[in-house]
Amino acid sequence: MKRPALPHSAELHAGVSPAFIDHVLTSPVQSIEPERPLEPYTAVVLEASGDTTHPLRREIGNLRLEREFLQGALAASEERADKLLTVYHDTERENRALMVENAQHKETIARVTNEKEKDPKTGLLNAVAFEEKVTQLVSTDRRRHRPDEGKCNFIMFCDLDDFKAWNSFFTDTINDSETLIPTARALERELREDEALISRWGGEEFAIFLRNVSPKDVPKIAERLKAALNSIPTNGTPRGIPYLGVSIGFSEYGPDDTYQEVISRADKAVDYIKRNIPGKNSVLNYAHIAHSATEYEQPALFEISSLK
Repeated sequence: MKRPALPHSAELHAGVSPAFIDHVLTSPVQSIEPERPLEPYTAVVLEASGDTTHPLRREIGNLRLEREFLQGALAASEERADKLLTVYHDTERENRALMVENAQHKETIARVTNEKEKDPKTGLLNAVAFEEKVTQLVSTDRRRHRPDEGKCNFIMFCDLDDFKAWNSFFTDTINDSETLIPTARALERELREDEALISRWGGEEFAIFLRNVSPKDVPKIAERLKAALNSIPTNGTPRGIPYLGVSIGFSEYGPDDTYQEVISRADKAVDYIKRNIPGKNSVLNYAHIAHSATEYEQPALFEISSLK
């Protein structure tokens, strides 16, 4: 193939030798060095030659079109990526806002639940919440064949003695901080959370559910609680009352018992102490008065202890 005449200025502009121009014009497209960028050279060569049909010219046109397409696709991808990033950030902000709102919602539920279940003066369970939780635990134990062998559930009543005298001595508001609140804290210190539920039943009464305990240990627990309450320091005492006394009655929660039956028996044990034991401040198992001729008759054998 005869090489077309090439203007001297074009040769200089191309920066290539006549031998390379011959190579470009006479070689098949696939035989030209693939790793060498041809377009800057061949564009000048073909333009100078005036050859509009050469395969390289068509290939260069195709490559330019492909480049334009890829550049457009890249621009579109970058635009889409920017939009997706914006959506991501917006979603993140919404998620954070929802998390904050959810946390506030949970906090509100916890606060409302706490207010519903807790006694406002002592922070212990109130009577309604105590009954609900005890019946739930007992129901669970019965399904799982608990308590364990040799162990039982018990309900214990702790009734502060001579509470009217304490109220008169301190006034109601001061008496809360002198007797009720210290009693609640003392009970919490003496009983592990996993072994007992503690509630302020009402007034000066506190109810305790002892779960899965040995019957022989319950009187010891009651004595320990009584000693702890007797030791609560107060800013003075009513006349004739040396310390904060407490009458404690308890009853086993049998497999066929209802909540109300057990509560009633524990309350009767406390009432027995109040009516029959001089100085009160004692511990009594209802089982030891259950077989008396009457509920308040002095039993032949019973387990009572008191500080004299």
